[in-house]
Amino acid sequence: MKIAITGNIGSGKSTVVRFFKTLGVPIFSADAAGHQALLHPDVMTALHSAFGNAVFDENGTPNRQKIGETVFANPDKLQQLNQIVHPVIKNEILQWFEQQEPKTPYVLCEAAVLFEAGFETLFDKIITVSAPEALRIERIETRDGIPQTAIRQRMNAQIDEKVKIAKADYHIINDDVQSVVSQAINIHLKIVPLHPNFKKP
Repeated sequence: MKIAITGNIGSGKSTVVRFFKTLGVPIFSADAAGHQALLHPDVMTALHSAFGNAVFDENGTPNRQKIGETVFANPDKLQQLNQIVHPVIKNEILQWFEQQEPKTPYVLCEAAVLFEAGFETLFDKIITVSAPEALRIERIETRDGIPQTAIRQRMNAQIDEKVKIAKADYHIINDDVQSVVSQAINIHLKIVPLHPNFKKP
């Protein structure tokens, strides 16, 4: 079973993913793969062609902060970036699938841009993590130290949270009130029996 977990910026999906990891579920981070993809020679060449030297640091390395400032203020440039990076991430996900043990009940891929990138077709089930907007903004400010204008640019670049909830098979509310652990366990207990080799104890 291939399960994706997604959620808009500040939803706290990484916190949820860490709990699934404690259950022994193999985890792949498409977000981390995206960061690594920036260092791929072909990607660096494409970035330079699309954006010039403005998104590179003094060492000639892609600078994620500069890239963010460039693309989140311009939808066309964000689309350019996605066209460069998303195919590389998709290949990484597919290669990771092939490396997994077939007897594992399910594997989990963390992907913030799951729907934006069209990756949802790669998975059997989808989990969306949500949180109130004000809480998401507070979390991002604390974590990244960026101004609210920049936060809202990033939020506006993502598909509306309600749409992601509607498209998902499972929904976890991470509002610092409801128990994320109990919600995750309930989903885990629903997914495991779906494996074709599952046997009731």
